[in-house]
Amino acid sequence: MNCELAIVGAVFMLPVFVVFFIQCLLIRVWRGKSAQLLTLLSMAAGYPLFFALLFLLPFRRAGTPLFYTYVFMIYSFWAYIYFHVFNMSETSRRMRMLTAIASRKARSLPEVEAIYDDREMIQARLLRLVALGQVREERGRYFANGIFLTVTADLLYRLSSLLGKPWLPVQRYLETRQQTFQ
Repeated sequence: MNCELAIVGAVFMLPVFVVFFIQCLLIRVWRGKSAQLLTLLSMAAGYPLFFALLFLLPFRRAGTPLFYTYVFMIYSFWAYIYFHVFNMSETSRRMRMLTAIASRKARSLPEVEAIYDDREMIQARLLRLVALGQVREERGRYFANGIFLTVTADLLYRLSSLLGKPWLPVQRYLETRQQTFQ
C-alpha cells in the first residue's frame, strides 16, 4: 500500500517534468519559434507520453475509465499551471523588475524605469503575437489574424464588464468592430 501511495504521489508531479522535458526538446528543434507556442505544443505532446508512462506503473485500478479520466484531469491541471508559471516568467513586468532589483542592476525608481522600457515591451509583445499567428504586420500596421486570442480577449473583456471594470482599449476595439459589421 505504501509503495502504491508513493507512486501516486510521484504521478502527481510527473506532468511538470514531462512538459518541461518535451519543451526542452522542442526549443532545441524549433529555434526562433514562439516560446508560448512551444509550451502549448509540449503540453499537447505530453498527453500520449504521460499515458504511456502510466502503463509502466503498477496500479490496481489502472485500466478503468474513471482512472484515466482522473489522470487526464491531473495532467491537465499541472500542465495548465506549468504554462502559466512559464508564461509569467517570460512576460511579467514584476518578474523583470524583481530580477533587476535582485541582481542590483536597479535600486531606485529612475533605474527601474531605465531598465523597463515600455517601447521595448510593446515590441516584444507584438513580436510574440506575430509569432503565434494571432497578428499580422503589413507595412508597419498590425491586424488581427487569428481567432483564438481575439475571441479570448473578447470573452475576458465581457467578463471584466460584469465586474464593473471594463478595459477601455478593448471597449474601443469592440465598438469599432461593431461599426464595421453594421
